Amino acid sequence: MSENNIGNILKKLRKEKKISQEKLSELTGITCSSIKKYESGLRNPKIEQLKKISDALCVDVNVFYTTANSELDNLTASIVRLSEQGHIKYSIENDSIIIKMNDSSELQRFITYNKKMSNR
Repeated sequence: MSENNIGNILKKLRKEKKISQEKLSELTGITCSSIKKYESGLRNPKIEQLKKISDALCVDVNVFYTTANSELDNLTASIVRLSEQGHIKYSIENDSIIIKMNDSSELQRFITYNKKMSNR
C-alpha cells in the first residue's frame, strides 16, 4: 500500500491530532468501521465523507490530494475546491458526480482551473 494514499494520510493526520477513530466517528457522523476501512485502504471515502473528515481534523480537504498523482484524484480535488469557492455545485448520484454550473463561463473556468491543477 502506498504511503501517500488517502487512508494513510488520514491515519497520520488523525494520530498527529491525537484523535481516536471513535472520536473521529463522533465528530463526523461516519461509522467507526468505515473510518477503519478508509485507513486500511479497504475502502475510499466519498467526497462528502472526506469533507467531513477534513473539517473534523481542521485541515484543508486538499491535504488528502497533494501527494496523490492520479487524474481522478486531481479532478475530485478540483471539484471540491471549486464548490467551496462557490463556482459550481455538485451532487453524487449512483456513484456519479453531477456538476451544475450557472453558465458556460463557469465551465470554461472549471476546465482552465483543472488544467492548471493537473500541471502541478
